[in-house]
Amino acid sequence: MRSFGPLIGFLALQAGCVIADSYTLHHRIGSGDWVKRGIIRTAESGALYEDLSGNTEPWKALPEYESTSRSLYQLALTSEGTNTVDDLAPITFARTCHLASNSDESFTVHTDRDGKEVLSLGYELAGLDISQLDVDGCPILSAATVPTAKQVIINMNKPQEPLTVLPPAAPPTKPDGSPLAPGEEPPKEQSFVRKYWYYILPVVLMMLIPTEIADANNDEAENGDGFSGGSGSGARLKSTRAGGPAPVGAAAGGARRR
Repeated sequence: MRSFGPLIGFLALQAGCVIADSYTLHHRIGSGDWVKRGIIRTAESGALYEDLSGNTEPWKALPEYESTSRSLYQLALTSEGTNTVDDLAPITFARTCHLASNSDESFTVHTDRDGKEVLSLGYELAGLDISQLDVDGCPILSAATVPTAKQVIINMNKPQEPLTVLPPAAPPTKPDGSPLAPGEEPPKEQSFVRKYWYYILPVVLMMLIPTEIADANNDEAENGDGFSGGSGSGARLKSTRAGGPAPVGAAAGGARRR
């Protein structure tokens, strides 16, 4: 049975929760070989860290470690059981000399919304006082500085749904656009016809006037022009109505009837 090391950090871990995923934490200094450092087990309720180095300061076991080194201390996260770190693994880093400060380690595992895929890994030395750094950016250590056991804190971070913020409603104004005075009632909304009657009335008149002219033209055509173009009795009827002389044929016929 694997024993838990002295460095254990957790965030809101509840008893009896089922561990969903496990990842192996690797570390190295500079371009050295990757070495397994610990296991991070994640769940919806939190995360648990299990140390594999057996050292309260695991980076000191790396052959490239020097407390004054300007090289980078690198950390990578892979699936549990993976012995190699490829180019797609989440990697983070810090300056090697910063590890000499008595600062707790804080890891942030950024996952997708379902918590099934790790997108990136964050690393921070919590409590590092930047005002106590030398000209090279390394902590100023005194002989009285006593190394203490560091706590490993694991934070899980999932992207949140964006909040929909509606803009505030515009304050009521007068018809001319000026703001209302304090205590003044906003004007009542007018109906569509009352607001735009001067646009509607000309359109209605334009629709009525052409119809009356067309009806008058049709009446004239039926009373006059409709008979002037005919022949026979229709033509004679028009001449009689107009008061002109009767056609010669008609007069002769009338004489014979008498």
